[in-house]
Amino acid sequence: MIGRCFVEGPQFTIGWLLLIFGCITLIVVERFRVRQWDHAWREQWERKHGRPLDTLRKRRARFLRVFRLSWGIAGVFIVGSEILIGLEVFVPAIQGVTLPEMQLLELCRRAEAVILLLAIFLVGGALAIRNLRSGIRRIDELLARPT
Repeated sequence: MIGRCFVEGPQFTIGWLLLIFGCITLIVVERFRVRQWDHAWREQWERKHGRPLDTLRKRRARFLRVFRLSWGIAGVFIVGSEILIGLEVFVPAIQGVTLPEMQLLELCRRAEAVILLLAIFLVGGALAIRNLRSGIRRIDELLARPT
């Protein structure tokens, strides 16, 4: 019966695909936007906000630390909650009780959801952190140049 879960393959819904597409689009747009920062952008930003560019660098660095921490906590929460929820399926199997087909299908659905969530979460988070780091590096380059 468990082989049936893998034969049917993942049950991706349109919602999941739109979520994945939306995350990737936002990350790509941010990446190209950061690449366009130059000396004229720096002057425009400083005029618009009335503060030096170093303020933006500090805010982004602070946000990067908070994002990393919340990313880690959310990852532990996702995995932990799925393990705890999945115990209702595993405990009877561990005790030697034969699982009905519905419980096996539920186990397959949960395993599939965890894999998909972790894939989206890990890849999206890693790309977001990379974008934040590149933005901070770009600001450092602009700050190193004389005005």
